[in-house]
Amino acid sequence: MSIPAIEPSHIYKKLSKVLKFSEIIWYLNNVLKIVDMSLHTYRYRYKVLTDPAKHVYVIVFEDESGNVVFVDITSCEDPRPYLEHLALPSTVIEKYYDLWKRARDYVETMSRTIAFKPLKPFDMRDLEIAMAAVKEVFPRFIIKELEPMEMPSEAYDPGRNQYRAEIVLDALEKVKRDISCDFLIGFTSADIYSGNLNFVFSLQNKPIEPSIAVFSTARLHNSFYGAEEVPEVTRERIRKQLLHIVYHHLGLPDCPNSRCVMAYVNSVMDVDSKTMDLCSLCKALLIKNYMYKILVGESRVLGEQYIM
Repeated sequence: MSIPAIEPSHIYKKLSKVLKFSEIIWYLNNVLKIVDMSLHTYRYRYKVLTDPAKHVYVIVFEDESGNVVFVDITSCEDPRPYLEHLALPSTVIEKYYDLWKRARDYVETMSRTIAFKPLKPFDMRDLEIAMAAVKEVFPRFIIKELEPMEMPSEAYDPGRNQYRAEIVLDALEKVKRDISCDFLIGFTSADIYSGNLNFVFSLQNKPIEPSIAVFSTARLHNSFYGAEEVPEVTRERIRKQLLHIVYHHLGLPDCPNSRCVMAYVNSVMDVDSKTMDLCSLCKALLIKNYMYKILVGESRVLGEQYIM
């Protein structure tokens, strides 16, 4: 396996061969934020190894004597070949592989409680599709179907014939206080909007790791546009967009890859063009997210057992 260690000044040239411009910007920004954060905290030297075709990068931070201080890994596959390529000590490789493996195993076996709150009007068939999608992708998740409630009347804008999503979220916030769940999803077939946007498919109370969301199927149906309904198409649209917000709950941001389920969409055509699956970068980021959660949970300073 031949993977070149790339100097930061040469990263753009390498990435441009396999990534779109928007992906390059995201990728470099992610790398540089980590480097900048560390260099402003400690006097570290660093080296970067990247395999952009697989959305893998490793950043090794060293002190002034050349000793490894910390290793930042983004990979959805076994990172040991990359760590070995950097000629890191075996103890370092094993510690960071252990961390990566624990995070990967956690992602594959984690459990959450997702509660669906039907908001009138809603389509029961659509709700069943949404709940089944979560259970299929996350078999350990607990799904709760709550009693339906009316959409808050103060959220309705008669001039637009739409509901203001922020006001709906406020109503759901009150619901969540009385139930036990990790993520509450208000599910409706009413059309919703947010701020100055013409519409939204969904809105969360936080962009990343939200605890509450409102989800609308209105514009996922062909009938909204005066076209003939195609049940299988509607089913796939609901599944994609519902999984999109569940992955936000698990810590993933929007993705620049238009084929990834985490791609931000502006229209139903964008929904149709993406897949149900995470791209390799998002898979890696999901693992990375839980690597840092393990570190923070085990030590207040990045996990003392992983600081050399």
